[in-house]
Amino acid sequence: MVAAALTPAAPVTMRAVNGDHATSPRPGDQRRRGPGVLAGCLAAAVAMLATGCSSSGASPSAPATQHSSVTENASATQPPAIASLAPFVGSWYGHGRGLDISTTGGFTLAERTYAWCSQGPPPCDTMSGNTITDGDIATGMLTSASGDRATGTVTRTTDKVATPLGTIILTLDQSADMITLNGRVSFCGLRARLGACGA
Repeated sequence: MVAAALTPAAPVTMRAVNGDHATSPRPGDQRRRGPGVLAGCLAAAVAMLATGCSSSGASPSAPATQHSSVTENASATQPPAIASLAPFVGSWYGHGRGLDISTTGGFTLAERTYAWCSQGPPPCDTMSGNTITDGDIATGMLTSASGDRATGTVTRTTDKVATPLGTIILTLDQSADMITLNGRVSFCGLRARLGACGA
């Protein structure tokens, strides 16, 4: 699926039919996250291959301990967090769209195209059961932030018209708990006014 192939940050492409993202709500306004789940899974797989399938009677808790150790080592190789991006980090939502930003500046943007793949060529949305996968998926990196403004670059996109490659500018309104992308569309945090970013 295209969405999975283009996602360096946490995936935000799946939502229920009513347009709300299926990502679980966060308690309070906590947006910070630890190392990616994918990195942890890969580290666990490496640890299992390294230790082999020994029958030496190790306790069931041993793999968990080893997994933790390898995960810490793997996270040490990740790009450093950009402190000035802290207010932007986390998951942001709007009607038919979502934006995830990591502590290192990597981001994933997902938006509905409101065109079905069964009715025309990509970029287009698909539906499986009661889940819609967005047709406009973009990824990239934020490289700097100053005050309420962050800049970066879209490096991959499935919709070069709606979300073109190149410079991206995010403007943060902390009092409203909203981020505006390139002055055209807004994404809300959990403290935002109901309906501020669409139905």
